[in-house]
Amino acid sequence: SSVTVDLSGDLELRATHLTEFAQAEATGFSVAGGLSIGVSLAQATASPTVTVSIGSGAAIDADGAVNVKAQTRANQSAFAEASPSGGGLLIGVNGGSATATASATTTASFGAGADVRGGNGITLEADATNLATAQGESFAFGLLAGIGTMTTDAFTNGSTRAFVADSAATNLANITGGSFTVHAISEDQAVSKAQAASGGVVGGRGSDASAQSRPPVEASIGTNARIDIALAQGNADLTVKAEYFAEADAVAQEVRGRRLAAFDHAQ
Repeated sequence: SSVTVDLSGDLELRATHLTEFAQAEATGFSVAGGLSIGVSLAQATASPTVTVSIGSGAAIDADGAVNVKAQTRANQSAFAEASPSGGGLLIGVNGGSATATASATTTASFGAGADVRGGNGITLEADATNLATAQGESFAFGLLAGIGTMTTDAFTNGSTRAFVADSAATNLANITGGSFTVHAISEDQAVSKAQAASGGVVGGRGSDASAQSRPPVEASIGTNARIDIALAQGNADLTVKAEYFAEADAVAQEVRGRRLAAFDHAQ
């Protein structure tokens, strides 16, 4: 069914999600007389979905401004931590894995055939923040052999979209006003830290850290949309902008006795 709104002032439609807490911790300790094996796994995921839309067939007529915004915010990272440790009198084996994923889906849209007028301008915006941190430390010891491994992965995925949907030629989307801005922005950070340590006559260790930040960000106006900003007082502005600010950091360290080897890689 269609919706009609007639206003002498402003119209604001806003949907917001705030991630306060997404955390997983796994801690293990094992000791045995001969052979000791320990494993710790931690996984944390924050994946909210926020959608705001003026749908197909809706008619909005505002003398003031029309602001439509979908927003996801994160006060803290999706955080995963694994920390196995222990050993055996002869052989100690410990392994761990920590995975943190932040993948918000944030969408602001005007539907096919929507009719929107904002005398003081129209803004359609999707704004997202994705934060993910994975860290782990594994320690294994044994008189003969100690083997410690750790893998950490941090991902920022999801999608951020602000768009006017495609319309049929017989059902045009009409956007009329003093200006029109379509804006999608995503600010993401993925941090991954892994350390593996071992001790014994024979020592084996391996650590791997991976950080990835690859969410799609889109700002677009679909086919058969009619944009008229002739109502502007002074300069009329039409802006379609997609912005993506990403950081991905990965550090892996390996410790054997008194020797330290470190390497960094990020994906």
